[in-house]
Amino acid sequence: MVNINKGNILKEDSEIKGRGFTVFLNDDGILQVDINEMLDERGVAELVTNAIEIAKKLSNNAKILVNMNMAPHIPSIMFRKEVIKTLKNTIKELTFERVAVCGGGTIQKIVTSFIITAARLKNIKYFVNEEEAVKWLKEEDKK
Repeated sequence: MVNINKGNILKEDSEIKGRGFTVFLNDDGILQVDINEMLDERGVAELVTNAIEIAKKLSNNAKILVNMNMAPHIPSIMFRKEVIKTLKNTIKELTFERVAVCGGGTIQKIVTSFIITAARLKNIKYFVNEEEAVKWLKEEDKK
């Protein structure tokens, strides 16, 4: 039996593990990023490269879930500036429908909200838990 997810991609071709993260296409066809340790600038760049690689295999715009439940405190303002710059550049390469960021503590929530606002990113929201995030990702746009 061939193991294919809703993105119609072989599961073996839709998961990449890096130092501090895993990027994979879950069973719902959502591109999921699990951050499980502190990432430096190189780690963020590696994560983005791998997410783009998987997202380009999708036939439609990606719905992305970033799970920070295992992520430690995000360090310096210089790191946050680099993340903002990386995200802005990523948006040029990756078309996405929505991005839901969930988990972590108060510090992660504040920093994530700051990054979203500073990078002027649209269709990105922070959620306390994964269930709310997935529900929002699955909603149809009301236009």
